[in-house]
Amino acid sequence: WAALYLAVGGLLLAWRREALAAILSHPWAPAALAWFGASALWSAAPLASALGFAQFLALLAAGAAAGRRVGPLGAVQAVARMAGLALAAGLAMALVSPLHAFGQHVNAGAFRGVYIEKNHLAMVLSYGLIAASFEAAARGGARLWAAAGVILLGLVAARSSIALLQAVLAAAALAAWLGLRGARFGGPAAAAAALAALLALSAALPAALAALGEDLTLNGRTTLWAMLGPEAAESPWLGRGFAGFWTPEREDAMRAALGWNARGTH
Repeated sequence: WAALYLAVGGLLLAWRREALAAILSHPWAPAALAWFGASALWSAAPLASALGFAQFLALLAAGAAAGRRVGPLGAVQAVARMAGLALAAGLAMALVSPLHAFGQHVNAGAFRGVYIEKNHLAMVLSYGLIAASFEAAARGGARLWAAAGVILLGLVAARSSIALLQAVLAAAALAAWLGLRGARFGGPAAAAAALAALLALSAALPAALAALGEDLTLNGRTTLWAMLGPEAAESPWLGRGFAGFWTPEREDAMRAALGWNARGTH
């Protein structure tokens, strides 16, 4: 983590003009960032809120500057390459230490590669699959589609229902986009095709989740979300402070109520 933030700090120093221009180019961004930063004042964990906001701001500014330098397609390519690198590292880990790569204590058999949890790898691969698919659609070529297919196989091996659902929704959006670019009947036909795909997914969702070893509660996530609803309703305008809700005491209470370790909203 120290090396990561040192690298981000170096990028921010070198790209400070691009970072500032990228943030100021969106009228809502400065106000939103000011609100997030000020929320540390009413947070239950003000220090954690301040540190979390500093991390968020640094990564946001560096990412915005990088995107401004390389352009939209360059940013998409970077995300796809990131997923490819994570998958390659995971496959290397599977060869060197298969017990780690497939041995998460609560999800035995699910592919997690070099990550602590399978969901971390799945999140990276899900974003990478979306980016790789858009790059392949924009540039064409069997090699790019094959790369997207390899990332998809890694995502399926990770067995993360949320990440897979995210990828399916993105695929529907991609189909609509392709339709808008070249479908004979234009937007209505593309929208109808995307809607039909989503309806088919809804019908097959129980079976798809069962194949992943999960159920319609998404491994207890819906129970967690139902518990968090009243918490959000107690402070709908000010919230609980940036990164200030999940204190150690809150994590212990949630673990006792759920029977599993919830350190976030999942």
